[in-house]
Amino acid sequence: MHCSLEWQKLKEGRGESSNDGAMFIEKSGVYLFLFCLKAFPFDTQLLLIMLRLLGNVAEVKELRCHLVSGECLTALSQLLNHKNLEVSYSASRIISLIASEEPETWFYQTSFPRFKVLKQLGEAIDRWNLDAKFVTNYRSLKPILQLLRCPEDIPEVQLWVVWTLANLTNVNPAKYCPLLMEEGGIQMLCCSRFNSATLKISIGTLSVSVMRIGIIIFIIFLFGFQTCL
Repeated sequence: MHCSLEWQKLKEGRGESSNDGAMFIEKSGVYLFLFCLKAFPFDTQLLLIMLRLLGNVAEVKELRCHLVSGECLTALSQLLNHKNLEVSYSASRIISLIASEEPETWFYQTSFPRFKVLKQLGEAIDRWNLDAKFVTNYRSLKPILQLLRCPEDIPEVQLWVVWTLANLTNVNPAKYCPLLMEEGGIQMLCCSRFNSATLKISIGTLSVSVMRIGIIIFIIFLFGFQTCL
């Protein structure tokens, strides 16, 4: 419990700017994450706090390279199979952000197989319940939407984006439907080219995700934001 409180203080004391993230990296935050993960493997509350903080760091493009290590990627890929769905989701968020970088970033810094992590990511998403409610709260969808610009040869990341948007707009439409429109999400979805391989990863999950987003967007266009409130 004490360790969880300390990480919570650390999370509250760190914003999402590159300076705050750089301070976390400089103070051996990744090492501390791996140490606590080994020391308290069954503390779900601690896991979630650490993963949220690490996710904020991963959102800063310039800092993602510091998360590309064999030990860190091994830990994150193992957490994809965690029995707690939010732990699995939080780990997938970090992996998706890292994987959106150029392949060279990955290959130059670790020999950990990229294709293996991406395969595990796709398999994990396929197991999730689309109606799940998470504590994770997005103030902006831009970090998610930006992943739509990742190369088409990373369908697992595309799948994560679509699943996340479908989940958010389904579980909390009052907040995320207007936010999706305000931040240009509809245009980005319409202009994005989805890799056909994405359908092969998870036909059920992806098709339901796309349909739900499509229906919600259609309703918004017809009747305005009040429909979602």
